[in-house]
Amino acid sequence: MAVLLPALFAVSQQEPTEPAPYLLSDPSIIQIHLPRFSAFGPIRCDTSGSTYYELESETPDKTILRISANGQNSTVYSLPTETPEGGRNYFQGFSVTPSGLVRIIFLKERTDSLYVRSFGKDGSLKDETRLSSVDHIRVKYFVSFEDGSVWLNAYYGEQAPEQMRGRRYSAIFDPSGKLVKELDSFMPNVDLHDTRAKTLEGDVALGQDGNLYLLTATQVIVISQSGEVVRKIKFTKTSTDQIAEEVKVSNGLVAITLSTVENIRPNSRYLVMDSMTGQVFGAYELSNTNKMMLCFDREEGFTFRGGDKTTSWFERYAVR
Repeated sequence: MAVLLPALFAVSQQEPTEPAPYLLSDPSIIQIHLPRFSAFGPIRCDTSGSTYYELESETPDKTILRISANGQNSTVYSLPTETPEGGRNYFQGFSVTPSGLVRIIFLKERTDSLYVRSFGKDGSLKDETRLSSVDHIRVKYFVSFEDGSVWLNAYYGEQAPEQMRGRRYSAIFDPSGKLVKELDSFMPNVDLHDTRAKTLEGDVALGQDGNLYLLTATQVIVISQSGEVVRKIKFTKTSTDQIAEEVKVSNGLVAITLSTVENIRPNSRYLVMDSMTGQVFGAYELSNTNKMMLCFDREEGFTFRGGDKTTSWFERYAVR
């Protein structure tokens, strides 16, 4: 049963405070009627509740798997590793629009240029588009809008001129791949040799309102499709060890995953705020910290992935 998320806590955006966390319990269980699978990287969702995963695969080709909200149906989207010309494609990320359109961004070896591959909802290839005026770039965050426009947050890689390596780059491209304009990245430059956990901080989500929600270490920056900053939503961490790891958006609410590692075990807290005012609605935790949070929906609450040695399932927790 759908449960509306109440406004439990109302605070000013200037001085947001986090309430004591509420322990999520009593989930509804939805069996996934597919063989158990391994996935890594960010999980994306659409407004129908379908989830999208970057799969670990025995083949060199990159595969994105979609599973419907009821666990009954799936779709596969593939990027071949080998090109017809004999080169290689290097996967850089994927994006899912609220309506469920999937696009993969990748690097072509012999050109060191970025391309976007678009798919039909049945997994069929629609087209490939080269992003103009940008080479030697390694993608950090990639969002494709419903019309095929692209927002990119990236950095210059090892093949770039030495003075450019690690420097941030952010821009918007139109559906044909033409550069529209370069933007402020809102992120620090990258140390190409730094692999510490803090380098994982940040995420991005595309809202149903057509805006981007860029998560940084201390705030969520809301950016329009034209690249204008609409507003900034500040939040406060409860520990200096917390990492702002992921952001989800649903019908006027923003859910942020704040993660720490305690005694070698991961621990995540989910902070929910109003996407317009920054008012804190609530903070939530799950007793089993090994489960992976997949989606957040204003009416359905949190969806996690559970499983055992042979099967997988969805666990849905209504937010009270």
